[in-house]
Amino acid sequence: MRLFIAVNFDGEFTGRILEIQERLRALAARGNFSQPGNLHLTLVFLGETGAGFVPAIRDIIAALPSPGPFSVDFDRAGHFRRNWKELWYIGAAPGSPGLEKLLELRAKLVKSIEAIAEAGPAPPRLPENGEAFSFDRRPFNAHITLGRELRLKTETGPFPVRLEAPIRRVSLMQSEHRNGRLAYTELFGRDL
Repeated sequence: MRLFIAVNFDGEFTGRILEIQERLRALAARGNFSQPGNLHLTLVFLGETGAGFVPAIRDIIAALPSPGPFSVDFDRAGHFRRNWKELWYIGAAPGSPGLEKLLELRAKLVKSIEAIAEAGPAPPRLPENGEAFSFDRRPFNAHITLGRELRLKTETGPFPVRLEAPIRRVSLMQSEHRNGRLAYTELFGRDL
């Protein structure tokens, strides 16, 4: 199972993201734009994970101390290049009061997930069949992906945006390809 832990958004906020995505779509010659139902903020990317680990990950999310709902400011749309193609995203504003809360929330998740990864197979609530477990340990950059493999008509740099993202729920998500499209399904979630 390909899994990640994320913050999903309500329809109103998703609509605001789609407005920014449309600005970008007008600049693109081609690309793969994120579907409205797939717009999210990844907190921890778990990658390929054995199904036997799902109960332990669910327990981690359920036991997460709740800071209550809060918001994070997003102030720019930017990109990075990979193999001559661009991935565009909306980035969190450095110094946003809610960003510190988000980083604390993520740090608590990572600490608990590291304990699973280091324990190996068969501790309580983990599978006994020898499944391995690891997760993406790259530095965290709070962002929402707008599109991948974009080719723009003209060179365009980052542009300013102004969004206040509501952080209300943490979800364990599964990523699958269905009918040629990427689809995300919530396996477990809890409100903050």
